[in-house]
Amino acid sequence: LNLSKVRTMSIILFTLLLWSCEPETITPSGGGGTYPPSYGSNIEMSTSFSNDLDDWKFKIGDSTVDVETAFMEDWDNWNFSGSGVTGAIETDFMEDWDQWKLTSSGHTIRMRTSFSNDWDDWDIDETTTGWHADVRTTFSNDFDDWNIDFEGYHLDVRTAFSNDWDDWDANGDFPSDLPLEHRVAVLFVPIMVGALIQEGEI
Repeated sequence: LNLSKVRTMSIILFTLLLWSCEPETITPSGGGGTYPPSYGSNIEMSTSFSNDLDDWKFKIGDSTVDVETAFMEDWDNWNFSGSGVTGAIETDFMEDWDQWKLTSSGHTIRMRTSFSNDWDDWDIDETTTGWHADVRTTFSNDFDDWNIDFEGYHLDVRTAFSNDWDDWDANGDFPSDLPLEHRVAVLFVPIMVGALIQEGEI
């Protein structure tokens, strides 16, 4: 065999080898083929302008809720509105950051740390119905990664990028019959804690 025939045969064999190697399709588990599973598919919280931590839009499924301080950087007093629902979120006492109350025409929800100044562990309670949710950081003092648990449901809430305090996503779903006020209350805690940390309030 001469050298040119060896080269030709080598090229043919290499081509056949490549053609016969069909790549295996890898499908991520869960969430309809996204990774992490369905992360941020229907729940997002972001500031209206970059680093404007007192003016937010919560996108919850088909609803968009505006959440903003009553006055610029008035961290004690917030208002929310969306899908025909309006309400207020306020501290019980001025700059008492570990006790809050959400009120609307139909609901009163308490949001408080499990222990005084324990910013990574919160209890959320509807005072009339007994509804309860736990909102906790995944790891102690890791304030850009939270878990929300209530009535057998679970959501992972975290910043889109590490310490990116003005852009959050959630993995999980709310039950369809859960009032908007409950959804706002549990989602408010992570963004509020992040904003207060960035502002040096806690």
